[in-house]
Amino acid sequence: MMKYSFLVLLSFSLLLASCEDMQKETKKEKEKTPYQMKKYADFKLTADISHLSDKQKEMLKKLFEAADVMNEIFWLENAGNKDKYLASIKNAGLRHYADINYGPWDELNNLAPFIEGAGPKPEGARFYPKNMTKKEFEAWVNPDRTSLYTKVERDGNGKLKTVWYHEAFKPYVEKASVLLLEAAKLAEDKDFANYLTLRAHALLTDEYFESDMAWLGMKNNLVDIVIGPIENYTDGLFGYKAAHEAYVLIKDVAWSEKLSKYASFLPQLQTQLPVD
Repeated sequence: MMKYSFLVLLSFSLLLASCEDMQKETKKEKEKTPYQMKKYADFKLTADISHLSDKQKEMLKKLFEAADVMNEIFWLENAGNKDKYLASIKNAGLRHYADINYGPWDELNNLAPFIEGAGPKPEGARFYPKNMTKKEFEAWVNPDRTSLYTKVERDGNGKLKTVWYHEAFKPYVEKASVLLLEAAKLAEDKDFANYLTLRAHALLTDEYFESDMAWLGMKNNLVDIVIGPIENYTDGLFGYKAAHEAYVLIKDVAWSEKLSKYASFLPQLQTQLPVD
């Protein structure tokens, strides 16, 4: 009986040791593997630019630099200073995952935090003070509070105030504006050069209507860019604030010509819709 008890105790001890080893290995594996990194795959996006002139290729470089600036601003709007935040994450895998997600919240898992101590993402991201309530905002009388292009901050007395984007992100938008103006000088399409010039000024004033209209009027440009504060879904609190973004695009001329055939039927299709 004593011998049997000893064997049971020995087996139990071995089982505990085995479980501890497994837990240690699992912990090591988690430290090596970023949070659900399997949801992402590295992909090299390329485009044929052989039909572009040397000036247009130089212009592309300026547009990509301007787009990178928008990326930096979006970090500030979403989670804070990119370089400072990523440097605080010691685990290389988690640091890469945070870089992909623009912060410590998983965009493909209902914004669940994956960095210890990060806590839930503020509904209003960085567009509003963290300690601001909806009730406080709604009771606040300010004509610019719901503008797409203002941040809400607190002044020295703790009162709410609005700061226009071109002031809040001044060094960034000034840099992007210069890059767009330099790109405009390299643009061979007159309408695209006009759009870039107007957009460069819009970044410094937060007056986007004229450049938006110029973008809609372009027809023959081989290169395109969508840049500035546009979508408002990052503002989960009210949906008022537009976040900065950028897309650099190469137009597929062959498919554009094919689609133009269908576009010619749009007026007729609109009159046949069963609604006004």
